[in-house]
Amino acid sequence: MRTLRSATVVAALAAIPLLAACSASIGGTTLDHDKLNDEITTELNANYAKFPRTVSSVDCDDPGKDPKVGTKFQCVADVDGTDVRVDVTTTTEDMDVKYQTVDTLYDMAYASKTLAPSVSQQLGFQVNVDCGNGLKALTPGSTFECTVSNDAGESDTLTYFVAEGGGEDRWEIN
Repeated sequence: MRTLRSATVVAALAAIPLLAACSASIGGTTLDHDKLNDEITTELNANYAKFPRTVSSVDCDDPGKDPKVGTKFQCVADVDGTDVRVDVTTTTEDMDVKYQTVDTLYDMAYASKTLAPSVSQQLGFQVNVDCGNGLKALTPGSTFECTVSNDAGESDTLTYFVAEGGGEDRWEIN
């Protein structure tokens, strides 16, 4: 009987992608919140379309009536009930902004399905992976856990590590 054993592997789990740094011109001398919300919604929806997930709302902090160049504030996008934070910085006096997601969105059912083949290959026998359901918005350096089980009814915990600093995500079985 094969038993589950410790393993650490660089993961190729396809998370719902981060919003790369984007720029937009959204005003004149005052910040047009509606235009900013629309811009973030459009960009996130384009990134999340293949999963398929959509933004239902965007709520931004108020940076004041006439924010200075370099003013930073945060918006929160609701994606199917999960909050995704977006950092925004004003870049010009004409209210041009740059924005980028803080969180990476993971679909737990998709993670289960995607991880199972690589975990099975690494262990050398077929396993099931259960990471649960729903979405999780995670910051670099955070983790989530999944249950790995084999046909003999043995199970163990897989810890998934969200990469920091542009590295690759990885998982390990404890």
